[in-house]
Amino acid sequence: MTLHLNPLHLNPLHLYTSILYTSRHHYTILTSPFIIFLLILSHTLNMALTLLPPSQFLLSQYLGLWYQYASTKHFYEPSGSYNTTALYQLESDGTISVLNTLFTNGKENTITGTLLPTSTDPNSRVFQVKLNKAFLWIDITAPYAVQAVAIDSDGAYQFTVVGSSLDSDSGSVYILSRVQQPDCSQQQFMLKVVADLGYDGSKLRFTPQICAEMPVV
Repeated sequence: MTLHLNPLHLNPLHLYTSILYTSRHHYTILTSPFIIFLLILSHTLNMALTLLPPSQFLLSQYLGLWYQYASTKHFYEPSGSYNTTALYQLESDGTISVLNTLFTNGKENTITGTLLPTSTDPNSRVFQVKLNKAFLWIDITAPYAVQAVAIDSDGAYQFTVVGSSLDSDSGSVYILSRVQQPDCSQQQFMLKVVADLGYDGSKLRFTPQICAEMPVV
């Protein structure tokens, strides 16, 4: 009988051993570099990203919480903002609500809105986004297009690039992540995707994502 242990629940120091149950009252501790290699390889492959073919885009998989990793500067985003997120939810009436949240000087600011479809295709990547009282208490409606989606080995959406159109010369761009602090390899992958789409990386503003909320100064 073999004890199956989830490597994600182990202390890293314990990854050097595997426990093999050999009898009712006896355990043998084995050190196996090969097992260590397999565990590391499995974790690395799971974190690897690939681009989702545009024809396979599913709006249902896109919904949920996204953390803003980077964007071009926008007049309605205060200078010094951080912990910016976007939450997309399917409402009972079939509309898709948007809740944008950001912090400045320890204060939370929110903007609500709606994604408005521009075609009859339920999985279209092009919308109009209506933001309620986004600037000087005036509603703003702007084009919104999902230009790219990166998925992991399980097919889960991990990164997305959003612009004002599907064209590579779209003026504004947002890079959104499912995790608050993506690792270096994932960041490099998405920055290359943005560059391949034709954006100038030097114009990106990287959004600070702080795990613990900052106190009001």
